[in-house]
Amino acid sequence: MSATERWGASSSRSPSHSALRESADAAARSEALASAFAGKAWLIIDLATGTGGNIRYLAPRLGGARWVAADHDPVLLAALRSPAGTSVSTLQLDLAR
Repeated sequence: MSATERWGASSSRSPSHSALRESADAAARSEALASAFAGKAWLIIDLATGTGGNIRYLAPRLGGARWVAADHDPVLLAALRSPAGTSVSTLQLDLAR
């Protein structure tokens, strides 16, 4: 079942919803864990990326990682913001299929 079938035709979270959650999400993340992975050339695939909150939090802490931001919602992918100098590719896909 696709997300649209599960949640209805207007299943998109708005970008403003993601912005409201960002500070709480950041407070729940582990600085120690992020530090343990710093300094390596990672390829990170952020599933259900939304507007890129994980990327904005982790990219400055991990250094030269390359990112693939994947989400089923084109509205959220279009609103994705990443830190300057961060390599991010986007991929629209429905993980339920």
